[in-house]
Amino acid sequence: MKCKDVSVSVSEPGPERLPPVMQDCWRCQKTVEASISKCPNCGAPLRPDEPIAGSPRLPSAESQDQRRALVAFALTLLVSVGFVVFQSATAGQGEFSEKDRLVQISVLELIDVIIVLVAFFSISRAVVTTRPNHGLGFLLLFPMLALALGINFGYHWIINNHLGVMEGPGETQSMSYLPWYLVVICLQPAIFEELFFRSVLFRPLQKVMGNHMTVLVTSVMFGVAHIYVPLSIPMLISMGIILGYLRLWTGSLIVPMLVHFIHNGVILALQLQA
Repeated sequence: MKCKDVSVSVSEPGPERLPPVMQDCWRCQKTVEASISKCPNCGAPLRPDEPIAGSPRLPSAESQDQRRALVAFALTLLVSVGFVVFQSATAGQGEFSEKDRLVQISVLELIDVIIVLVAFFSISRAVVTTRPNHGLGFLLLFPMLALALGINFGYHWIINNHLGVMEGPGETQSMSYLPWYLVVICLQPAIFEELFFRSVLFRPLQKVMGNHMTVLVTSVMFGVAHIYVPLSIPMLISMGIILGYLRLWTGSLIVPMLVHFIHNGVILALQLQA
């Protein structure tokens, strides 16, 4: 009787499976796998996978967005500096009429609007997409508005009464130009400044700087962009911090826009004269 050879194949142990690479979501700060493109917790777009070793590294969409945003800021700052130069060059020609000043401000803001819109539409959609929490936003709206107004009035009270410099809410405006003032003082800044500083600049910088540093840097940019009112820059930086944290906490642009609009509307109402 022949015995059959029974061979038992023993598979060699394969390579040990390494744990997945993890990363923190930039929005909700939850830890997720680095290979996924969208956070399963909050839906935020995540960084794409790193290119294969040895392949040519092309500029990522994020780095392109960051460059475009910074170029746009440089252009807006250049426009503001140009406005300051114009004011200095015409200072010896007597006082401009109220209408002339409105025309100058309108031209300045129109150029800024064009820059903001071009920058906004050139930024990848993933950068400006958020899931807003409007409930929290409207809960914070009036306390943050009160804080912004308190800082504004307190700051200008100090520089007007203790430094002897008149700048800010003390300047009066004529009721005859009210619709024009509503556009250039309330509507345009609330929409386009918030769109620029709390979205076009905010999202690309947030990817590399983190939340708190992004709020601080964009707030300084917000203040410096108003270089034509130099004494108000510290107050504007403080206001930028308030608006930046509203943007960060709520994920919404609507709430900072509303705070900005109402804040400027209160200032305008105090400046109006019949």
